[in-house]
Amino acid sequence: YEAHYTDSLIGPLPGAAARHQGRSPLTWADRIGRPLLVLHGSEDPVVPLAQSQALVERVREAGHPAELHVYEGEGHGWSRPEPVEDELRRTEEFLDRHVLRGT
Repeated sequence: YEAHYTDSLIGPLPGAAARHQGRSPLTWADRIGRPLLVLHGSEDPVVPLAQSQALVERVREAGHPAELHVYEGEGHGWSRPEPVEDELRRTEEFLDRHVLRGT
């Protein structure tokens, strides 16, 4: 149901291509100056994995810390307890490293 919701938020392609590009995180990736954690399901039907990979790559290329973890077999959200538990653990460790210790 979310596959085309950007049509109503931003506008349908190709007519709204410039607006889509202007609002894309990829356009502004070099300005993400704080550590970034991206968690993504390998089977996400809404956001292609390649988009998260590209975002993390561009943030890193700009010299900023970025982490990506892919949950195999998961979609746009987690369907099993194991990824939920892992997400919480990873998030806590990420915050500990980058907020509490400030690295």
